[in-house]
Amino acid sequence: MNADSQPFRSDEEQLPSFEDLRIHYFSDKSESRKVGRYREYTTKEYAKTALGEIELRQWQDMAEKVISAHHEEALQKQLFEWVQETFPWLHTPSEQRVESLDLHMSRMFDNPLWVQFVPFNQRYRPEVLREVHLVKVKTSCCEGDGVTTKEQVEEAPNRGGTICCPNCGRFSSFEISENAPERETAKAKERGR
Repeated sequence: MNADSQPFRSDEEQLPSFEDLRIHYFSDKSESRKVGRYREYTTKEYAKTALGEIELRQWQDMAEKVISAHHEEALQKQLFEWVQETFPWLHTPSEQRVESLDLHMSRMFDNPLWVQFVPFNQRYRPEVLREVHLVKVKTSCCEGDGVTTKEQVEEAPNRGGTICCPNCGRFSSFEISENAPERETAKAKERGR
């Protein structure tokens, strides 16, 4: 049997890294057992990670232990709040919890290619935006100015010449409003100007 298909067995002495717990995909496994003359069916959800397939509940517990070990509970709370407010297709707290933990394990809040990088960090971690090259853009969908990262602008040719509109979230063609980075404006906003 392939090592990748083996279920993960927890080793209490070794705490996995964020990268170890990043989800590659989800899977379900159905099981049945005979109860009297009837069959009882259950389904378990699994997360495929670098460590193998881990039952989803166990993955959640492990992810929270890693977050706690790195003292990032406040950041996880912010991600959960963000997911509740901006991911309307996730209806239950359980779905929202899994998504926020997945974002945390993937370190999306540090990835300037994440389409929600600027709004999330403006709200919760404005100091991060001082270190990133921000660009003012004008999108064809909203015709209004918005701010995105240089990395998203550079990635646009791979996305059909579009970026995620900072105003409405649709992928749209765009123009750079200014050649100068938005960094000074971000600092001014932080100072309350």
